[in-house]
Amino acid sequence: MDYLLDTHIHTISSGHAYSTLTENAAAARLAGMALIAITDHGPLTPGSAHELYFMNFKAVPAVVEGVEVLCGVELSILNARGELDLRDEVIRHLDLVIASFHGVCMAPIGADGHTEALVNAMKNPHVRVLGHLCDPTYPFHVEEVVRAARDTGTIIELNNNCLKPGSRRLDRADALRMYRLCNELEVNMVAASDAHHHSAVGRLEHAKAMAQEAGIRQELILNTSPARFKDILSQGK
Repeated sequence: MDYLLDTHIHTISSGHAYSTLTENAAAARLAGMALIAITDHGPLTPGSAHELYFMNFKAVPAVVEGVEVLCGVELSILNARGELDLRDEVIRHLDLVIASFHGVCMAPIGADGHTEALVNAMKNPHVRVLGHLCDPTYPFHVEEVVRAARDTGTIIELNNNCLKPGSRRLDRADALRMYRLCNELEVNMVAASDAHHHSAVGRLEHAKAMAQEAGIRQELILNTSPARFKDILSQGK
């Protein structure tokens, strides 16, 4: 099963990543990717881009280095209300919106609070993906969150960076339980590199291994068809 898209990539505009959009696209082409999503951090991450950066994506060609480019954002969830660090008036125009927990934007508040935050974030019609949910710093009630993902049409990410052995952002047992429940409830998933340097773009081996270990059905992994992935995004929530 060939994975043809990488939906979580950072550029130098995130402030703590080290490659340009063009370098990432060139690396994606060499890795066999047909489509990538540029998802720099939202403005409240220290050093990341200003709101205006996300309002000027019209300047980016649809195809760079032979690879189709979606222009999006990885937003930080800020509180139990599921508020995010970019206005809806801005994110409604983006190709892809990921919502994630980041320690620089939200301190841990316990499993009940994290669950409430994730469920509320998914109620935002512009949030299409929940990022790196395997982080043990932010435990949550798995069944409640996965059922909310199913009910809201939110995609769950298989984050290659977090799923590598030894990652501080990985509780493997909890991750397996979550992905198996996603499979059981037919929640769409997408593997992504979370690359902060172009050498990681298209590197999805740990995500693939987790998908195999969890027994995820092929049709629930959206990486095999850029056309299907874009069609799901275009349908809205």
